[in-house]
Amino acid sequence: MLNRGGELICMTDIYTDDVNFDKWYYKNDPTHVIFYNALSIEYIAKTFDFSNFERNDRLVIFTK
Repeated sequence: MLNRGGELICMTDIYTDDVNFDKWYYKNDPTHVIFYNALSIEYIAKTFDFSNFERNDRLVIFTK
């Protein structure tokens, strides 16, 4: 529902192979029901026809 040039900005921690999942603070928040990795973000961008996406620390910015 974004207009061309619109942005969807999400805040999340990205799961990587470097994360010790057992000790990862992020998994203990009961509001987190899914975890994203780099491939997940790329899939979302492609599937929903975003023209671009960028990661900046915990922010993921999808541009339409």
